Amino acid sequence: MDELVELLKKLVANQEIQLQQQKEVLLNQEKALEMQKVQFERAENINKKSEEIQDKAINIQKFAAKLLYVLVPILFVGIFMLVFK
Repeated sequence: MDELVELLKKLVANQEIQLQQQKEVLLNQEKALEMQKVQFERAENINKKSEEIQDKAINIQKFAAKLLYVLVPILFVGIFMLVFK
């Protein structure tokens, strides 16, 4: 009977060790998930900044195109006036 009690005590001790190990694994998984969440948020911020930069670049290109539509005719008129004066 004492052997059975000892065996049961060992089983309980082993189960407690397993539960502790599982708890540590869960904590590590929670930490990893939190790190992934932070990395995802950083990636979102970088993506948002990239989109803002792209929008600014598009606006600059549009402005430059409009400016060329104004400046090129003025330059042609100026050159024409210089040549035929």
